[in-house]
Amino acid sequence: MRAMRRVLAVLGTVALLVGLLAGVADRQLLNTSRFVDHADGVRQDPAVARYLAVELTDRIIHQQPDLVAVRPLLEAALQTTITSPAFRPVFRAAVAPLHQAWTGSAPSTVVLQVADVGAVLVAVSRTFLPDAAQHVPTGVEVRLARFGSGSAGRHVISGLRTVRVLSWSCPLLSLLCFGGVVALSRGRRRRALGGVGATVAGAGVAVALATVVVGLVVSRTTPATLHGALVAASWRELAAPLRNAALVVAGAGYLLTVAARWSAPVLGVRAWRDWLSALSWQGLPTRTRLGVAVAATVLGVLLVLEPSAMLTISAISTGLVLALHGSAVLLREGIADLTGVVRRRRQAADRTAASTADVGIEQHDRRITAGVVVAVALALLVVLVVRNSSGSVTSALLSADDPRACNGSVALCDRRYDQVSFPATHNSMAAADQPGWFLAEQPDGVIDQLDAGIRAFLIDTWYGQPTQRAGVIANTEETHATALAQAQQELGADVVASALRLRSSAGLVPQGPTAAYLCHALCVLGSTLWEPLMVQVRQWLQEHPRQVVTFILQDEVSPTTTAQVFADAGLLPFVYTPSRAGSWPTLEQMIDSGHRVVVMNENQGGGTRYPWQLSAFEELQDTPYDARQVSDFSCRLNRGPASAPLFLVNHWLNQSLARVSASRLANSDAVLGARLTQCRQERGLLPNFVAVDNYDQGDLLGQVDRLNGLGGGS
Repeated sequence: MRAMRRVLAVLGTVALLVGLLAGVADRQLLNTSRFVDHADGVRQDPAVARYLAVELTDRIIHQQPDLVAVRPLLEAALQTTITSPAFRPVFRAAVAPLHQAWTGSAPSTVVLQVADVGAVLVAVSRTFLPDAAQHVPTGVEVRLARFGSGSAGRHVISGLRTVRVLSWSCPLLSLLCFGGVVALSRGRRRRALGGVGATVAGAGVAVALATVVVGLVVSRTTPATLHGALVAASWRELAAPLRNAALVVAGAGYLLTVAARWSAPVLGVRAWRDWLSALSWQGLPTRTRLGVAVAATVLGVLLVLEPSAMLTISAISTGLVLALHGSAVLLREGIADLTGVVRRRRQAADRTAASTADVGIEQHDRRITAGVVVAVALALLVVLVVRNSSGSVTSALLSADDPRACNGSVALCDRRYDQVSFPATHNSMAAADQPGWFLAEQPDGVIDQLDAGIRAFLIDTWYGQPTQRAGVIANTEETHATALAQAQQELGADVVASALRLRSSAGLVPQGPTAAYLCHALCVLGSTLWEPLMVQVRQWLQEHPRQVVTFILQDEVSPTTTAQVFADAGLLPFVYTPSRAGSWPTLEQMIDSGHRVVVMNENQGGGTRYPWQLSAFEELQDTPYDARQVSDFSCRLNRGPASAPLFLVNHWLNQSLARVSASRLANSDAVLGARLTQCRQERGLLPNFVAVDNYDQGDLLGQVDRLNGLGGGS
């Protein structure tokens, strides 16, 4: 039995350590978003930027030897560019598709057209080296190896799957093994629980200290090269997540040891004090004394060599201990309050048995408290398992899309973008389930719409500012008049006036920082901060790699602001930029390239600076959008040239106070189906975007499937 307990203890410890390492690797390295964040942190490391600038300078001078005369200036300019915020979107755009290919969430072949890198170099040279600007390359193409198709790719994918499995299976195996140790220790389970706690805490502390040791070794031994700088910066990025996860494990182990020794009325303080006072150095076994001496030596050396890292570990550990003990006190005092009522009743009923009752109740309190502490410790370990398995959850979401399909159908893959119909929502951001939206036009937000199958979004972007009322955003003074006029035109002056009164908008003063919001004209009637929403969109795209999505913006903000929002949200790696050939790619080609988000601006395109911000009414033509009853629906040309390749059908009824019932009628098979057939015949074009209010009413998705020849609809 003892041998079995030892085997289980060793196996549990090994499984815990492997699971801890695999979990951190899964979360930090196999998740595209986190990997790109870490890579961007490495990019900004001064040593990495310095050596990378040197290498780039070497390559430029190799092509143009005359530039050696200004080598120091060129190196300094490149180093500044590499670490600058302006280079961030370019870098992230290159890294994200590479990581998706490496992890198997993108196609086997990835070609990164990083023309922006050349543009940055040209801009730098024009500023710092005007005479040599013509010698700097204007484009860079990086062709990556085939992942997933060759033997090396298969080995990589197989290894990643193994890491993902280990990230959740090893912690579970560890819990089962340690549970077996306690279960097999009949009559000595408290002592076994304490031993398990000490083992778990020791493993966590050992890993946390190992991060310091490895950091020390890396900083002292890596060569003064680009490779060495990359290794050192990469370790610094990963050390903190690994250390923090290890300290959480150590905290769980510490709780188990506390629960095993719980005997004093409050927090076990008396028991710990008595135990510490009874310790005798000479009375300890020789092996224990040697272990304490070695630990003290190691800690002392690390404190001298890496004081900052050791102080961080000490501070986090102290904070964990204080938080855990404080929580235990609150739990125990709550239990004491409840059982105190029982104690007083027993004492009142039988004064002679008061002492016996007190002892029994106190013992019961201790058992309950110890049980609560054990439950908290196990909860911490279970949270670690769930946290570690998040990468596997992401992987499962990625695999939920048919790997052969494009936007849900294999039949759409070989069709050009302009040969596909996409279900769209009008004023997609004005959602009834989002706080603060008056006159909502959709039942739920953009992410829920994506989940439901919507693939094109008509949204309005405005500059807004917080007001003195929490959660209420107002248009900036410069845009307020325009927003008010637009709202009155679209919704009606009476409706707008009523809504403003309900909103108690009188006296609201824009006074906070200006930012980009999604508003239907007047932001006081509802707003959504734009960038956080686009972060969620980026996460959704990462989880659904076989989907092409379109945003048609009524852009009341500048193209520069739009570009900044997309850059900060991490969406630039996904945006589509038209090729010089002028024709649209197929959905498969867009998905293979990773550039599967189309952005169109109604008011102002991005020009040569932001070529991915297409001018909407050069690319598409639409129908009128002012219908108030079904008989008002028309297929005549409204905006855009008749030669534009894309066709937007605006299909909603402007009935602000009866929008749901109006949408139920407008989106019905009889009305929507008939209009789409009519417009296709009259205009000679496939309706590429069918935009509606309250997409959940009627049969929008079925009618779009019918347009795509996929069945559905009438």
